[in-house]
Amino acid sequence: MFERFTADARRTVVLAQEEARMLHHDFVGTEHLLLALTLDHGAAGQALNGLGVTHDVARGHILEAMGEGISPVAGASWRAAGRHCRTFGDEGRLR
Repeated sequence: MFERFTADARRTVVLAQEEARMLHHDFVGTEHLLLALTLDHGAAGQALNGLGVTHDVARGHILEAMGEGISPVAGASWRAAGRHCRTFGDEGRLR
């Protein structure tokens, strides 16, 4: 499904999956994409960091709002974020 994505978009998706795993979440959502983008060295990451949205700040807010999962998971999937996944797949890129 992600083969039509640019290399940067695929890297962001992989980072989002890693962020979800580190938070022990069994899904990948927009909060994980945000965390991944804060690590981006391109325009998105620079813009977020310039606005004070750093990885640590965003992660703190996400943990406060959602909490950490109960136990480590083998892999996070897009199943819980199906609406977003279809949108990305239809357009072939992340916005």
